[in-house]
Amino acid sequence: MSAQESDRLGPLFTQYVQSVGVANLNGEEAQHLRRFVSWCGPDTRIGAIYPHQLQAYLDQVAASADPKLCASALRTFFSHASKAGWVENNPATGLRITKRSTKSDPRAASAQTGNTFISRKRYDELSIELEQHKGEGRERISHLLHAAIKDGDLRENAAYDEAKYQQGMLEARIRELEQTLRTSTITEEETQSANEDSDAVADEGIKIGMRVELELTDGSETIAYQLVGPSEVDPLEGRISYLSPVGASLLAKRAGDTVAVETPAGSETYRVLSYSF
Repeated sequence: MSAQESDRLGPLFTQYVQSVGVANLNGEEAQHLRRFVSWCGPDTRIGAIYPHQLQAYLDQVAASADPKLCASALRTFFSHASKAGWVENNPATGLRITKRSTKSDPRAASAQTGNTFISRKRYDELSIELEQHKGEGRERISHLLHAAIKDGDLRENAAYDEAKYQQGMLEARIRELEQTLRTSTITEEETQSANEDSDAVADEGIKIGMRVELELTDGSETIAYQLVGPSEVDPLEGRISYLSPVGASLLAKRAGDTVAVETPAGSETYRVLSYSF
């Protein structure tokens, strides 16, 4: 591992999986960890991950998956990271599973049954990725396994072990993509945009896919978000999940409404200025 990679989340996750061993790693927990790495970004420094970020991720997961498995995966990984000296302090120590009410949010409630919302663009991207993994991906793994088997004794065959590891991760990603596409509903953005000039379109407030501009109630700061599905989250671009605490609280709000936004410094109250697709 190069010096540039020695503290990056992606390479450390790979090292963790290899250290534990594929056979000893719970498949669902491994999948949760891979999602977490994607959510943070594989180039994120592991030392730059703080407890409030882990809690925010777990709260987001709680609306669409089993938070207990996710919490277990994060605790186990960061415990290993702490013992290996990758982090000075274990940020997962205080992780807790919180109960969230979804009575006022039918979209979030339906998400708990396994349904999520996704943009048409992202749906198409995931569909293409799935086909590539099923075709080129499986063919590549087949070649690796065939070449490794030709080398002889499989009991001490590093190439074979690596190929089997890659096969396991590939098949886990295929299952994840199939599940996502099977349970996803396309957001209303395309339909709404086509009718945005129509007077017949009623203002139903903020919806998934919309871009929202907020202002601190004292007028000192403005922020902007776009509400997207869990697989489209990108904090650097202002794209937050509609299942996150902030995203769920924005749904159905209208201009002038206020909403509490949790920040590392505490809770701040913002006013909705505008929203649109």
